[in-house]
Amino acid sequence: LTIMATIIASQSIISGVFSIVYQGITTRLMPLFKVDYTSSQIQSQIYIGAINWILMVAVIFVMFFFQKSGNLAAAYGMAVTGSMTITALMMIMVFSKTTKKWKVPIVVLIALLDLVYFSSTFSKFPHGAYWSIILASIPFATLHTNDAPSTITRLRNMGVAPFNIASSVVLVTAQRLARRLCPKCKQVTDIPEQTLLEAGFKRADLDGSWRPYRAMGCSSCNNGYKGRIGIYQVMPISEEMQRIILRDGSSMDIAEQSEREGVRSLRTSGLQKVKMGLTSVEEVVAVTNE
Repeated sequence: LTIMATIIASQSIISGVFSIVYQGITTRLMPLFKVDYTSSQIQSQIYIGAINWILMVAVIFVMFFFQKSGNLAAAYGMAVTGSMTITALMMIMVFSKTTKKWKVPIVVLIALLDLVYFSSTFSKFPHGAYWSIILASIPFATLHTNDAPSTITRLRNMGVAPFNIASSVVLVTAQRLARRLCPKCKQVTDIPEQTLLEAGFKRADLDGSWRPYRAMGCSSCNNGYKGRIGIYQVMPISEEMQRIILRDGSSMDIAEQSEREGVRSLRTSGLQKVKMGLTSVEEVVAVTNE
């Protein structure tokens, strides 16, 4: 059991250290190493001989130092929070040498929080390890897809097994940025009902309680737009969606199920912004693909 727990804990050390080394190389904070890629398709997975030997010594140290499998949770926590802390310190160094120095205080705050969690694992008390494991088990990933349901299909295309997706993915959020209408010069416009229906509005939406606006242009904006607004699609993974994923259903199947569960599409969310007078129909149609 101790050996198996050590293997699990060592994976965090390995991934954490290689992440730090890779960041150091790409940001020129560390000297260049000879890098071999573990995959010809995914060149973000690197292998460095010298680092790998150091990691082997670190794993042996972990086995002798912690000994009991119950305490190895703290080793996992130390690896995760330690890599987070070092990454934050590297980011401080990077931003301090760029024009984005205003980000330095933000990263310093993050580094202090990482340091607090990191120091809590030194005691090897369960609560420290639990906090680290909880933080490490909530990953955030970004993918380039047309909408939230397509994310599941993209993960499958990347080789992730359906049961891993169904058991690991909790929430998928898709977003687009649309130009915001200038509040000083925007004007009410008349758009044919058929055009609004083709854009995605339902007849029930065209009840006369709102009017669409169009961009005009003035000295305070850029061609009638000023700033941006977010258009979001938030899709929680329900039990029924998990069943669809497990049977390797298509993104269309997931989209239909999400609609039944009340999840708005990107187009629908954008049209809500049109009804609020924040952006134009043309802009929503341009930034959402349906």
